[in-house]
Amino acid sequence: MLLSCSVRRGAVAAIARVPAAAGRRLVLRGAPLSSPRPIAAAMLHTTRAASRATEAAADPLADVERFVDNTDVLIVGAGPAGLAAAIRFKQQANADGKELRVMVIEKAAEVGAHMLSGNVLEPRALNELIPDWKARGAPLNTPVVEDKMMLLTRSSAIPLPAPPDMHNDGNYVISLNQFAKWLGEQAEELGVEIYPGFAGAKPLLSADGAKLVGVQTGDMGVAKDGTPGDAFEPGMQIRARVTLLGEGCHGSLSKVLINQFGLRKEGQFQTYGIGVKEVWEVPAEQHQPGLVMHSLGWPLDYKTYGGSFLYHWTDAPENGRKLVSVGLVVALDYWNVNTRPYMEFQRYKHHPAISKHLTGGKCISYGARALNEGGLQ
Repeated sequence: MLLSCSVRRGAVAAIARVPAAAGRRLVLRGAPLSSPRPIAAAMLHTTRAASRATEAAADPLADVERFVDNTDVLIVGAGPAGLAAAIRFKQQANADGKELRVMVIEKAAEVGAHMLSGNVLEPRALNELIPDWKARGAPLNTPVVEDKMMLLTRSSAIPLPAPPDMHNDGNYVISLNQFAKWLGEQAEELGVEIYPGFAGAKPLLSADGAKLVGVQTGDMGVAKDGTPGDAFEPGMQIRARVTLLGEGCHGSLSKVLINQFGLRKEGQFQTYGIGVKEVWEVPAEQHQPGLVMHSLGWPLDYKTYGGSFLYHWTDAPENGRKLVSVGLVVALDYWNVNTRPYMEFQRYKHHPAISKHLTGGKCISYGARALNEGGLQ
């Protein structure tokens, strides 16, 4: 194997590992070396210098002057978790008579725009957070009235008893998009500052690298080569006493911090799935508001972890649209490399037990997203 490197004063141009009668040794262009250590040290020195140069070249925006804002609490992600945390911070501060600045940044253009889920909500936490949610017009319009669990084969559906944690008495079928928008309104009423359209691009660490002290938002108008373009606008730095990450599954900032602080050093690796979902508007005569169906089996084989859902709901207390959320979740450790979750979802929708819920309707929205499958469920 031939390795090339450039070292100061041209001391080493190439290193070759060649067999010798008495074993293997390192040879420098015909000049034998008694020990590989000088070369190893030179290579290490060169590698470090090249690494520093590469880092500087890799970030041409490192010296850009940025606006810095300070807050007490910064929350990244305006999903249900992030907004609920913001609401609770302000509730507690207001109850104690303290001034607390709480900021939420969200990469979507508006709150709720990146929410994608077939969702059955257990309202226990909401009852504790906002006890008068009904009077405030929370978009919980469809209480669950019927639960079904099925094992699908290619042409039939075998009823199964639902596991205890999948009994949905007292729960609601909701739109997570609508729910997040409503939570955002409740947060702003309490004085939370919400800034849609600002993505967290980089975590800010203390000088010793031991603490998270804020987040830098994304730069706009960067040219293809990574340098500032004509319409360049630098991202700002938001520094906070407390920073919460509510990015969702496999968030970019979370990944950086997990590696930085070794947060998974003592635990097992995370596992993921992909959920493919559509929302259908169906004729009134076949709409069954409050029906919750879960299934396993076909179209997935017995080696592939996954399952499906189908929920009937409406998006308004009165005269709402007759909607059905339908989706398939497939774990991303599927053994067959030719598995295509989207195509499996199309097969699922043609099953006799599923297609009857969609006949005569039209798909009005669709999407897919990653899901955490590891840990406590």
